[in-house]
Amino acid sequence: MKVLNLLFNLSVIMLALFVVNYFVHVVEVPRWLLMAVLLPSAVLFFVRTWFRIRGR
Repeated sequence: MKVLNLLFNLSVIMLALFVVNYFVHVVEVPRWLLMAVLLPSAVLFFVRTWFRIRGR
């Protein structure tokens, strides 16, 4: 679970940096890279939520 939380936190930080980059336009980020981060972070979110609900 600790590894899962670490991966989830890293993906949230990367998504936050992508959002900042979207508004500031520092670097052009390819769509495939954005999707490569967004999809695994969504899966991590649901797996993390599943473990939390199941643990109760």
